[in-house]
Amino acid sequence: MITISRAMFHSVFICVLILMGGMSCVEVNIKAISGKKVDAQKKPLPPGFIGEIEVRTAADILLEPDDVKEILKGANTVADLFDGIGDTECPMDLKIKPGGIPKFDAPQVIRDRHDLKELNDTYNGVKVVKRIRWCNKFWPNILGCQKYNGIVVVRTHSSQEGVLWLHEYGHLRGLEHRNQHNAVMNEFIGPTNTMLNDHECNIYR
Repeated sequence: MITISRAMFHSVFICVLILMGGMSCVEVNIKAISGKKVDAQKKPLPPGFIGEIEVRTAADILLEPDDVKEILKGANTVADLFDGIGDTECPMDLKIKPGGIPKFDAPQVIRDRHDLKELNDTYNGVKVVKRIRWCNKFWPNILGCQKYNGIVVVRTHSSQEGVLWLHEYGHLRGLEHRNQHNAVMNEFIGPTNTMLNDHECNIYR
């Protein structure tokens, strides 16, 4: 069980691998006025996400452009499909920036705030690292972190990578977690988290 104080003054998204093979995504987000939740508003896209998404990997990670195309195809499919009552068809066209996938030497493991900030300050877009152990607090086996205008992820099961990237992209646009089973923005992420509502679709697009 993870307990997060709502009195913290940061907005962070962390995905933690849980024992049953799923993902638990926890957001520390103080966007409240007088105890009332504030609806997310679309944030402008930072460099590396405008038009096409830049992707870089740590030096020892094998990730080809075709792999990223499959991940983004999965994210687009999740957004576009109608999965029942409460879901919105939300056609999207997330694409990788043409060319190869550049490598970076360090940091390959995110151990603290310095590593995370250095990586996102130095490179735009999505960075794929070996391991994330810090995202505003220490936690082992974090799968993704959206902070400092960037997204950092690790490789995970192919069946849920598209959902993970779409979820992180939602946080980048300003979305918070939504407590509905099978929602893309639910804090527990897995292959069946495929539902977006109208408000989320408008923020994504």
